[in-house]
Amino acid sequence: MSKKFLAITAILFAISLLWASQITPAQAYTLTISIATDKSIYNVGEIVQTNGNLTLDLVPVSGALVALQINDRALPYVFRTLYTGAPPSGPWYVEITSAYIGDTNGNPLTSLRRGALCYIWIYYQNTYEYSLNVTIAFTIYNVNQSPLFAQTPIRQLLPPGTGYFVAYAWQIPTDADPGPATIYASAFTALPMNGGTPYSPEKHSTFNITKTDLPTSLGGNYNNQFQIAKRNSRLGDYNAYVASFYQGYMETNSTSYEVILLGDINGDKFINVKDAVLLNAAFGSHEGQDPEYNPNADLNKDTYINIKDAVILGANYGNSAI
Repeated sequence: MSKKFLAITAILFAISLLWASQITPAQAYTLTISIATDKSIYNVGEIVQTNGNLTLDLVPVSGALVALQINDRALPYVFRTLYTGAPPSGPWYVEITSAYIGDTNGNPLTSLRRGALCYIWIYYQNTYEYSLNVTIAFTIYNVNQSPLFAQTPIRQLLPPGTGYFVAYAWQIPTDADPGPATIYASAFTALPMNGGTPYSPEKHSTFNITKTDLPTSLGGNYNNQFQIAKRNSRLGDYNAYVASFYQGYMETNSTSYEVILLGDINGDKFINVKDAVLLNAAFGSHEGQDPEYNPNADLNKDTYINIKDAVILGANYGNSAI
């Protein structure tokens, strides 16, 4: 090997070292999302407040989409697309163009009676050049902003195009609270509980002449709230999931809470005169001192059965669960 060749090799090696020192290494960012509820145990009829924060390397992220899914002990309960800070703008690869309640022919309906059969019409499009996995989900809230029904009617590989829709048959519960109701529809990459993130902001519409605002927040925060129905709510553990995709990073999180039926002394899942009779029989008793003491009638768990427990029973009278 000649000295000239060795000298050229050494020079090239030095140049490569100098060039490498000039390169800024790719920076790895950390996307973090939190989720919490304001309480760990809720009575039926109470408002559940869900909130969290999205940060990129500890800096609040504004204008990002967050997928929220809440399941009760048996079924999906809530699907929402929230956002942090200012509303984000498109373009979007997949977007829901409209979501409304209508008849079998797709005509929008503004008023329906209890027990009526209607159709949930959701129109969506894939503006990307390739097919994408899409999950369409919706939630219907009643006049008290209590979830009435949630479902994922579509999970498919969606080809590019602009004319896709789903019509989902739904019968309004016969015991639904009369008044305004709202449907919220979202397009996810998958179910949020499986890490699915939103493609675009949700779409909503109202029937029975109601109007609601999209969830708003400041900085990297997001929030959502709804009221647990006072009748026929499922008791037990509920699981809440969130997921977000921002600048190439995805993050998920989850939390849980419990729903109870306060005032159900006899355990039949109805708060009625039967419970009042049992409370009256134990009224004035004290734990450990009176044989009439009934721990199920001690609604505030202070070891005394008195007017405080009667007030709680009165406030929850008529509530029920399944």
